[in-house]
Amino acid sequence: MIQRRCSSVPPTITVHYRKQNGFDIYSDICSVDRGRSVSMSALTCDDTKESGRKRCSSVPPSYFSNNENTAFIEPEPFNLIDETSSYDGDYSGDDTDVTYCPSDTDQASSNSSSQLLLDEPSTSSGIYHGNTNEGRKRQIKGDSNNWRKIKNKKLRMLGQEYLGYSKPKNGKLKQDRVRTARQLGDRCYSQFCRKSKVRNCEKFDHERRYEIHNSFWKNMNWDQRKVYVTGLVTRKETTRKTSGQASRREGLQNHIFECLGSYTVQSWVKKSRNRVIPCQEVQNLARVKTPRSGTLRKILTAHSFLDNIPKLPSHYARKDSSKLYLEPIYRSLNDLYRQYKEHCTQNEEPVLSRFTFQKLFHDKNLSLYTLKKDMCDICSGHAVGNINTADYEQHIRRKNRARQEKETDKKKATSGEFILLSMDLESVKVCPYLTASALYFKTKLTCHNFTIYDLVTHQASCYWFDETCADLTASTFTSFVCDYLERYCLPKRLPIVIYSDGCTYQNRNNIMANALLNMSIEHEVSITQKYLEPGHTQMECDSTHAAIERKLKNREIHLPSDYITVTKEARINPAPYEAIMIYYDFVKDYSNKSTWRYSSIRPGRKAGDPLVVDLRVIQYRPEGTIFFKINFDDDWSELPVRPRKLNSIQYTPLHAAPIPIASSKFNHLQQLKEVLPRDCHLFYDTLPHE
Repeated sequence: MIQRRCSSVPPTITVHYRKQNGFDIYSDICSVDRGRSVSMSALTCDDTKESGRKRCSSVPPSYFSNNENTAFIEPEPFNLIDETSSYDGDYSGDDTDVTYCPSDTDQASSNSSSQLLLDEPSTSSGIYHGNTNEGRKRQIKGDSNNWRKIKNKKLRMLGQEYLGYSKPKNGKLKQDRVRTARQLGDRCYSQFCRKSKVRNCEKFDHERRYEIHNSFWKNMNWDQRKVYVTGLVTRKETTRKTSGQASRREGLQNHIFECLGSYTVQSWVKKSRNRVIPCQEVQNLARVKTPRSGTLRKILTAHSFLDNIPKLPSHYARKDSSKLYLEPIYRSLNDLYRQYKEHCTQNEEPVLSRFTFQKLFHDKNLSLYTLKKDMCDICSGHAVGNINTADYEQHIRRKNRARQEKETDKKKATSGEFILLSMDLESVKVCPYLTASALYFKTKLTCHNFTIYDLVTHQASCYWFDETCADLTASTFTSFVCDYLERYCLPKRLPIVIYSDGCTYQNRNNIMANALLNMSIEHEVSITQKYLEPGHTQMECDSTHAAIERKLKNREIHLPSDYITVTKEARINPAPYEAIMIYYDFVKDYSNKSTWRYSSIRPGRKAGDPLVVDLRVIQYRPEGTIFFKINFDDDWSELPVRPRKLNSIQYTPLHAAPIPIASSKFNHLQQLKEVLPRDCHLFYDTLPHE
């Protein structure tokens, strides 16, 4: 016999009916008609039976009598039973398992309108559950309490609104279905309940019902609810069998249905022993672990020490990483901890243990990895006392302002205002690149990679060339930039912003400026160059170089074309890097003064005026003029040089033939053929040399 009762029926009043496992229901603390069985006709008022109308919505689900011949009435759903109460499964200690997923047979909540499949579920209550189609972002330190599955499980245990699971036909299981919070149902106003001597619904006012509801769902955890429910249940053997056949019914269970599904109660009761459910130790979630005296002071001191150490961003790691690297002053974590202890001794502060200090170091997402970049001259000079504090602080302000400008431009470029690029030259490579000892004392062919990176689309083009195909002049880098702009940027008809370091022969010179100005006039597109602070030129394109460096680890390079293969293999998503092998006829001659509109891009004329190295922003406008800024916060100023008017410009190739290498290098390369495959010998035999 199993009992369901009205949400307004007090816990001391029970009703009896028979269902699958044959439970005889009564209350152990019933004060009115303890354990009394009633017929179905006694539970229905006369006017309802005569009119044939259904019961009011405030009346609980239909009841059963303890007569096996009594007709069965389908229970109507009410808003306190959701899929957890109707789940036909095992509700054991596995409820604390973080891998728990509702079954496909879970029934929906009573309010079906709230169970919508949403890409970004949010409800009328204002709760935003995030984009359910978006994957988890990698965290510094894994914390299961921040997992979407765990957070929603805790909300479900507390009876609050949460994200449930859905599984479309032939689809994957997704956590994207909004489940409404458990709410107290309306009070029962049935006329029959008022006349009944066994229901006594009117004895429970709204305040008492609200107190019971909140106590069960908000003040108990899942294990405490099991103990609470099983304590109200009495099991006894079946007193009379109506059939001689074996039955799955184990006997009668007397209990009060505390607004839970029958399968839930049955599962809990079956697992109980002497009204005690085998469960995990009940934890006091409100208990706060107080650190020992002095520990907080140690932690704050260590935090202050780590925060004050100079750091560098992870420009040589993933492009979106927030990891910071300590400046290469400390060789190991032991050196850092030794310096920390000296700092604490000098300031008479307590010292953290080595283990706790290391844990704090990693929790702050710090690393001792030495970046493959030259140190800033000003920062290095200030560290040894050669640069005064005023100049150093001004340098730091310019560095921070440049980074802020780049972050602002990234947001604008993401919204589609312009195209944002960054470009840089990778560290020099050699060919062949082997581990054979014969290479240690031989000169090798030098190779270079100039990378242009789109900060919005993450498209990257790598222009590889060796010393026989191009040199490190301004015309070479200008050829790469113009080629990229013509293929990827100019067809979009959007303004272009390019970030780079302030290398004079590479990015900030008159040759590059005149070529970009001519392109701006020809295609009627504004092009802007912005330069970062020297010594702090970390850019997104450096992530491409880092990926190539990782791929080159333990890799043999026999020919310059092998770098093309490595570059394409360095990234898979969102797309492989574009690798272009440059030959001598690719580079154009942009140094011909007949193609220049401006003879100089110096922003001053007389002594004491700003120089080319002081430029921070150069803008090439379609009207044929160049504007500049000395600081990012300055207003635009036109170059104090009168431009020439040119009708049409044609650029000729810079090299008529491959560039010859020194004879000594050629001889060394011939000797290195002994450690190279034979199919590579022809390349080194045909190298041009003096």
